[in-house]
Amino acid sequence: MPVSDLVAAYGGEDYLATFPQNVIDLTDLGSGPIGIAYSLSNPVVYYNADVFTAAGLDPSAAPTTWEGWQEIEPALSEASGGKPVFNFGYGSDNWILQAFVESAGGRMLVCENGEYRTGLDSAEAAAGLQAWADTVLSGQSINAGYNDATPAFIAGETVTYTYSIAGRGNIQDQVAYDLRATTFPQFGENPVRIPGGGNFLTVFATDPAQQEAAWKWVQFLTSPEGFTAWTEGLGYVPLLPNLTEDPAYLADFVAANPIEQVAIDQLGSVVRWTSFPGPNGLAAGEAAFRATQAALSGEQTAADALAAAAEEINTLIAGQACAG
Repeated sequence: MPVSDLVAAYGGEDYLATFPQNVIDLTDLGSGPIGIAYSLSNPVVYYNADVFTAAGLDPSAAPTTWEGWQEIEPALSEASGGKPVFNFGYGSDNWILQAFVESAGGRMLVCENGEYRTGLDSAEAAAGLQAWADTVLSGQSINAGYNDATPAFIAGETVTYTYSIAGRGNIQDQVAYDLRATTFPQFGENPVRIPGGGNFLTVFATDPAQQEAAWKWVQFLTSPEGFTAWTEGLGYVPLLPNLTEDPAYLADFVAANPIEQVAIDQLGSVVRWTSFPGPNGLAAGEAAFRATQAALSGEQTAADALAAAAEEINTLIAGQACAG
């Protein structure tokens, strides 16, 4: 049931007004939001602060730009005994790929002449993926999926790990070094655009009494009390502003878990995680993943791999209508 219909029937205008607009937009597929974002995560750059100290760098001032990381990479590598500095855990879901592509100015999906097509064949998208691939091909980064990347970072085999904030508790509990985090890096003058992971709450009931009850439940789960319990228990980002400044809610929790604040600070950069439309959407996503693997292995340049993937993806999603 569209959120606008729920509000019209059962109220909630003031409740909706408490959310940032980009959070509301996460569930808007073109005709208004169909639910309320709930378990929202985003990628942060975890890092071993002990290596920063050993390299003579300020462990509380990690870079926030891609250029800044490249500048200090040699010092971090030397201080770690030659271990790879970077580690970008990924899966076939293209979550990290989207962060690179869109933060470099590209787009995973665009709307042209009323139909969707992928934007992966742009120079900007290629630049984003190539930046990642170059770290792997030069030995600055390991090339590993989530299942191998996470234990490698926990064991101190890499200096950094770009991964979901939802992994904070697990990583924090297992590392034997000073763990800190910073935001996903900015590329040049492009604004950072990172996909939100997680889920949202939506109402499927057809009975009015059940609709009203479900809508009240959604509002409770996404209330200050609801988000406080959810964040403390699982580490997902609270989507209401100022909860981390209020001792009645998350101020004490964030003071004890400062990495959580990094993901909260990135909320303004979160965009909808791209899902390719239509019955062939999963196959389109697999094409993007194969292009990522080809670039990371050096089998193809990012530009060539993404151009081939774009041709395949555009065939798979041809005819899918969009507004714009």
